[in-house]
Amino acid sequence: MSWWDCLAGCWPRSCRWSHERVSAPLVFDSCIVRRICSSSGLNYKLIISLPHSYNHPEASRESYPVVYALDAEPYLFPLLAVVARTEHFFKRSTWFPDLIIVGITADLEKDCQNSSGINVKKLWDELRPTRARDYLPTSAESPWGAPGASSLKDVSGHASTFCDFLSSMVVPYVDHHFRTTKQGRALIGKSFGGSGVAHAMLDAGCSRCFQYFLLGSPSLAWDNKAFFRLEEEHHRTLTPLEACVYASCGSKEESQKQLLQDFRSVLESRCYPNLSITLEVVEGEDHGSLSYPFACRSMRWLRDRLADTRI
Repeated sequence: MSWWDCLAGCWPRSCRWSHERVSAPLVFDSCIVRRICSSSGLNYKLIISLPHSYNHPEASRESYPVVYALDAEPYLFPLLAVVARTEHFFKRSTWFPDLIIVGITADLEKDCQNSSGINVKKLWDELRPTRARDYLPTSAESPWGAPGASSLKDVSGHASTFCDFLSSMVVPYVDHHFRTTKQGRALIGKSFGGSGVAHAMLDAGCSRCFQYFLLGSPSLAWDNKAFFRLEEEHHRTLTPLEACVYASCGSKEESQKQLLQDFRSVLESRCYPNLSITLEVVEGEDHGSLSYPFACRSMRWLRDRLADTRI
């Protein structure tokens, strides 16, 4: 059963099609799922969107840049897949890259399955602590979350372990099983996922693994600005950052906007010769509504950078 069929099984019966099998929309037709276990025994799901031409005989020698999306479900991976496939369709008259999109998420589906399929709401709720575990640098209590949300203090703070898993297992797995280019590799995430991208940018292994880091409203305020302390530790190693960075937030996120500006100022003060930072404040958007323009604008930014490096 495909992941699309699993989701369809959770819809109210009145909303389902009359025929038995539900086919994915064409933009998701090339999506596949792979499952992988970390060295510490944690299960993850990779959702992979291949270019529609990937399996055509005339494309058998073609290799593709890869965009890795953290916190891929429930929304970031579908948004990026739609952008990548439809933008490529509409930009046929000008250059737009065919990309492989790889969404990464904790694999909790077996724990959230019942006779009707996957309990999507339960799954989304149970993904929250895995995000804190994988994307945040320190163990602390969350200042955010719905009333009655479970504590994150005892689960958060293992971003370094996740970065090692990402660079030593996930990327080599994708490179081995798919036709990928080593250049143009990008890492993208929003909110806690954006925090994971920030951590990866400052991680010794991941910073060498990716050329592009794209952050949407990263949770830089976590644990009294722990990411600023992490950056200071990285700077003391005397290892210069070499990356192109895109960061954005909504104009209604006042504190987030200030934090991103401060973080950019700190990084630029280091005068790293091969570090470039683009910061975009999207007018009229808040933390929730930023997701949609972030997917489009960040991919457009990446498209332009990849075009600049084309031979």
